[in-house]
This record gives sequence, C-alpha cells and structure tokens, in this order.
Amino acid sequence: MLRSLIRAGLLSALFLVCLCDLSLASSSSLEPSSYEHHLAQGRYFFEQGLKVQALTEFEAASQMPEAKKSAELQFLLAHSYYDLDRVGEAMSAVRKAHSLASKGDTSYEAMGELLTFLESTFTRVTVVGAGEEARLPEPVAPLLDPRLKRIFEQTIDFLKAPVHEGVVEVFLPVGAYRLGGHIVELRPHHKRRLDLRRSTGARSLAGVYGEGHSSGPPDGLGSLMVQVGVAGLYLQGEAGAWGRFLVGWMCRFAKDRLALRFAGSFGTRPIERLQGESNASTPLGLAAGIQLAAGPVLRPGARLVITPWFAWNLSYGHPMGISLPSSYQGPIHYLVHGPDIEVLFGFPPKKAVSSRGVPVEPVVGLRIFLREHRPLGLEEQDDSLPHLTAGAGVEFGLRVGG
Repeated sequence: MLRSLIRAGLLSALFLVCLCDLSLASSSSLEPSSYEHHLAQGRYFFEQGLKVQALTEFEAASQMPEAKKSAELQFLLAHSYYDLDRVGEAMSAVRKAHSLASKGDTSYEAMGELLTFLESTFTRVTVVGAGEEARLPEPVAPLLDPRLKRIFEQTIDFLKAPVHEGVVEVFLPVGAYRLGGHIVELRPHHKRRLDLRRSTGARSLAGVYGEGHSSGPPDGLGSLMVQVGVAGLYLQGEAGAWGRFLVGWMCRFAKDRLALRFAGSFGTRPIERLQGESNASTPLGLAAGIQLAAGPVLRPGARLVITPWFAWNLSYGHPMGISLPSSYQGPIHYLVHGPDIEVLFGFPPKKAVSSRGVPVEPVVGLRIFLREHRPLGLEEQDDSLPHLTAGAGVEFGLRVGG
C-alpha cells in the first residue's frame, strides 16, 4: 500500500512538472515578438517586394518603446507607405525620420531627398463638399507618370464615396486642374482649399474654386517682392556706393520651374564723375527705373529655394543739384541701362507668418551688374559720350503671397 501511494505521488508530481513546462512553453509562445524581430521581418518582406506584409511588421515595431527614437524605422515606414500610395503618411514618416536623424547618419541625405521629392510633387488640399454629387477636378495635362496617375485616381474615388461628404484633407499631385469652368493651380509648399459643391459658383465669396488657404494673392497671380540692397561700384576710375529699393511682382509657371519678375526701383548712386585741375569727385545722384527678370526655380531642400535671375534694367538718372559745383556745365540727364545677374535665396516658412495667414518668405540675394550711363539732350561730342560702371552687391527682402 505504501509503495502504491508513493508511486501515485511520484506520478502526480511528474504530471504537475509536465503541466508547468507546457504552461511555460505556451506562455512564452504567446509573448509578442521583439522590436528587432519585427524590423528584420519587415526588411525581409520589403526586399522580397511584399509591401503589405513589410508595412505590417514595421507598424508593429513602431508600437514598441525602442521605436521612439529610431530614424531608420520611420524611413522604412515612409518608403512602405509611399510604395502603397499613402502619400500623407509617407510624408509624415519621412519628416519624423529626418528630424530624428543626425547629419552623420548614412541615410540622412536620402531622407532629405525623399522629403524634398514628396513636398515638391504633392500638395495638401482641404476639400469641401466631397461626395457623390461633388464636381471633381480633372488634370489640364495628362498625368504621364503611372504612380501619380494611380494616386490621383485613388484620391478621386475616395472623394466620390458618400461616406466622405463634408470636409476632408487629401494629397494631390502638383499641377493645373480644371474644376468646372475654372483652372486651379496646385503648387508645392502651399496648402489649398477646393470647394466641390455644385451650388458654389465663381461669385461666391465663401467658396471660389481654388480658394487659397491664406488671404494673400491667389496662386497663379504671383507674389509681391520687396528688396533693399547695397552695392559697391567702379565708375570712371573711382570706387563708389549704391543703395536701392525694389518693389516687384513675381510669377512662377511651368509647374513652378520658371519664374518671371517685373519690378520698379528707386535709389541713390553716383551718376557722373567730375574731374578738374585739382580735384575729382563723384556727386550723388538719383535713379528710378524698371526691371524685367527671368530665371529657373531650383529646390535643393524643403526649406530652400534658389532662383538665378538674369535681369535687364532701364532707368533715368539725375545728379543731385546740391552735390554739383556751381560752375558745372555738363550733362544732368542720363539714360542708365544694363544687365544684372542675381542669385536669390528664399527660405520658405513651415507656416504662414503674417497675422492674416499670408505666406511670407525671407530672401537674400547676391548680384553683379553692368551699366551704361548715356547723357541725354547734348550736342557736344565730349559731353555726350557714354561711360560704363560695374559692381556687385547684396539684397535683403521678403516675398509675400502664394
């Protein structure tokens, strides 16, 4: 009897041990995978072209504590989202990746390139009146890129769904769209608002097609340029200084790749050099004129726009009477004209910075110039001969509007 009791006890103990082992094994098998495991699995699926499975693993990894400071994970998420045509999430992820990474990281430049590409290719649009009855935008020119075309078509299907009636935010490829009888220009780095309701007409103050997010100049009409500059110049063997104030209107076209500027300027500068037996001077003069400039628009980064301008200037110059000697008999009216080559650096803000929500972009420019000063209304050959000036300067200013 004692022996049988001992055997029964031993069997019971062995069963309990086995049950504990199974319980431990079961509990360990139910534990969630590690951050490294999800990341490795995601990379494997990504390399195999299994986009949905890769994104599932990366999103699982993003829920873990280790993901909070991982620029690599956010970069992988951005690529996965974009591969699945989810532009908004891709843009958000790559911005986070770029902010977490340091300049020494191997992927830092690639992150910046992806961010610049997305921000220059797509723009955020707030849509009012989406739904089955909406008047939908159509590209003015065909979208030749298969992915852009696919993303646009998916967005249109999204807007037509009855569940999305009301106000929604979407991303659309940059470009010109036809909406009813209007042309709407969607530009990078500028949030737009589109009213798709059929009851909204061009005279409606609340929802004109293509209404901008800000109350500044609408896209397509350009932006106001205000610049103040100083320059050094060389005039008939003597150095001088020049200050000017320039106000103009700038328009970008060709999908924001080219720019045109028309401006007026007013400034003080030496117009003529006086030479006598014992002295030589460059009396101060005034000049007012116009400028026409054109150049390409370059975007090397999300917060930097470079515009190399080639400009032609035409102005009227007049030496100030108080700076001329009483015995002066020379010319006082001048036609001043010539080219400028200017490189303008713009620094677009993340958000509009004026109190009315108008985008305001600081600009800094470097320029070189050449001018011919041609006296007007003189018959004496010696006094009517033109002369040249050349110089270089720096400009500071603001670009106001879309």
